[in-house]
Amino acid sequence: MTMLARLVEFALAQRLLVALFAIAVMVAGGIAWRELPIDAFPDISPTQVKLILKAPGMTPEEVESRVVAPLEMEDWGE
Repeated sequence: MTMLARLVEFALAQRLLVALFAIAVMVAGGIAWRELPIDAFPDISPTQVKLILKAPGMTPEEVESRVVAPLEMEDWGE
């Protein structure tokens, strides 16, 4: 006799036990569903990083084109 056939035979023979187990699983699921933390207003803003650096002899435009722009284009695996 296969394992599935034994399980079906047990479930038919012990209907009350199987029904109580099913009710317990439903109650546990309902409790878990009610306790789910749901954020009403999720934070969808992009991550911001403040970069402070010293670049003597470079103009702000050079710093932006040579340092900031390559960092913004880098894929950080998000």
